Amino acid sequence: MAGWLGRNETFSISHERIYQPIRRDRDRGGRLHTHLRQQQPPKRVSSKTAYRGSIPHRVSMDDRPDIVDEKTRIGDGEVDLMMGRHGGGGLLTLVDRTTRVTRIEPVLSKQADHVADVIIRALSEIKGQVHTLTMDNGNEFAQHERVAKTLRAKVYFAHPNCAWERGANENTNGLLRQYFPKGTNVKTITQANIRRAEDRLNDRPRKALEFRSPNDIFQHDKP
Repeated sequence: MAGWLGRNETFSISHERIYQPIRRDRDRGGRLHTHLRQQQPPKRVSSKTAYRGSIPHRVSMDDRPDIVDEKTRIGDGEVDLMMGRHGGGGLLTLVDRTTRVTRIEPVLSKQADHVADVIIRALSEIKGQVHTLTMDNGNEFAQHERVAKTLRAKVYFAHPNCAWERGANENTNGLLRQYFPKGTNVKTITQANIRRAEDRLNDRPRKALEFRSPNDIFQHDKP
């Protein structure tokens, strides 16, 4: 909020000034502090572990074109699956690396064919505009070749145990937990509530975007 004010208004206040009334409210037994997002830093490992899974024809992100790392074009996405309580389904998150525009879709299970269907359906409207997708190494993404062929995109995989290589996605999942905490039975979440959370994230100013929102960048900076 402090960064957004400094960019868009004629005045600004420090982030510390924003936190002060929240702390006072907490000390008086209030609940404003429960709306703050808590985020742990990503766990890093000292070296890149060799992949030993069973995803056929997996292509490492080492072979990804350099332009993906430059974040100068729209259409390079990151994909992840955020699971709810056991047996309660999950949420598939697709995040554009450049704009941080996010698409959220419910999944009923981690079956690879089902997950591939959801990815294809979610991106079908922009088929041909998706250049690359970067995934983690879960077997739920084993049908990546079907996804790539249908969307006419290239699919790559991050190194095992290197979640920060999909930093945009990991950060977005952390924001999403504010709306759907761990242990949520995703199968009980309505489509309207999912779209509400999606809209909130896409309209939220981000420090990484110089306090512009994903929707603002996508609408004004796309070619």
